[in-house]
Amino acid sequence: MTKDKDLRPMTYPELGALLHGILFAYEKVVAELYEGKHKILFPYIMEDLTKVLSTQDMKIVDPNFSFEENVKGITAYLSNDELLKGVSLKKDDQDKYTFEIEECSLAVSGVHDILKLHGGTCPFALAVAAALTSVLSGGRYVDLAESEYSDKGSKTVLMIK
Repeated sequence: MTKDKDLRPMTYPELGALLHGILFAYEKVVAELYEGKHKILFPYIMEDLTKVLSTQDMKIVDPNFSFEENVKGITAYLSNDELLKGVSLKKDDQDKYTFEIEECSLAVSGVHDILKLHGGTCPFALAVAAALTSVLSGGRYVDLAESEYSDKGSKTVLMIK
């Protein structure tokens, strides 16, 4: 920083971009060390996500609701015109869904291009998979394919295993 520039508060997109960069780096390491098995992160993501959201009196999934009701709840939670637009989780077949973000303010601000994203999983898709895994029983979990990135958003296939 130079003396000519004044300090200013970080904007939400800047904070998101910073956290995306860090998370993508961690994800690359986990994928390398554990041969792409992202689900190893899920319990940790859910534990911390639950702690953080509980301080805001928010519960993004509920084990008392059906899987489909939780899908609706989490997509509604993520839909925020300031950050994400066109959030959907569509059922493709029995155990396969496509999670899509049509427009992400981070992607639009250039994060996907700056990080030269090809491979890895969108952090929002990771959060969705972790949250939905927490409501599945019998050792079932939500697995993820690598996300497809565009200059505006992303698509990620989620599979219940």
